[in-house]
Amino acid sequence: MSSENNNGFFSQAFTGIASSLPAVYAIMPMITLKNKAIEHVTSGRKARGEPFVYDRNILSWYRGVTGFSASFVPTTLIQMVATGAFSEFFSPGAAAVSGGMASAIAVGPAEFVLIQQGKRKSGFVKTVQYMVQNHGIPVFYKGFTLTAGREGVFTYSYMELAPRIKAWMREKGATETQSNFIGGPAAGVFAAIVSQPLDVLKTRMQQEICSMKDAKASFKTVELFTGVGWRMLMVSTAIGIMSYVQGEIKKFQ
Repeated sequence: MSSENNNGFFSQAFTGIASSLPAVYAIMPMITLKNKAIEHVTSGRKARGEPFVYDRNILSWYRGVTGFSASFVPTTLIQMVATGAFSEFFSPGAAAVSGGMASAIAVGPAEFVLIQQGKRKSGFVKTVQYMVQNHGIPVFYKGFTLTAGREGVFTYSYMELAPRIKAWMREKGATETQSNFIGGPAAGVFAAIVSQPLDVLKTRMQQEICSMKDAKASFKTVELFTGVGWRMLMVSTAIGIMSYVQGEIKKFQ
């Protein structure tokens, strides 16, 4: 590996880590509440007219944050490095989508464990042990295709769409602060809406360890957008933070 490629790899790795760490702790409560909203539908409680109830103990919203941070940070690293590698062969947009899809190898199992931790109210190690003993290792890749599709949209949005929106806004006379405040979150709203059905079906498959057919049968079409408000807030926050940090890092490169 040449010195130039080496520097490129470490630059991408550093940028991925530095931009994803603050996003993890900002969006973890939103992930918890989004998953609870989906469970409220799939458990039948919503159909029975039962109110949506959430745990008022804020610390409980961070259950699984260790496992999530241990996956989100390296996942972002994979997305950035893979996108850099794919950019040798594809257009920037296609490279970002491909890099995101590749990251599903890491984020899929991590999210499965996170969801099962919340459902079983158990620690990371106990959850992993239980799943291996009762379902085998392949269960960690439940909903893999859906995860890959969602991550492709997400990566494209923060690596390509957000910078394009911000550049367009600056051309139209917006300040850097204005473009940062609006551009990243706008790309996040796009990513959240486009990938919402993928995320809901994936979450259902991982919650109940069921097939795609059974997951689809759990929802009316409109219910595929259950929790979309939390997810729009979550994804726009994550992309806003990540695109801002990545933009600041580029100023020093």
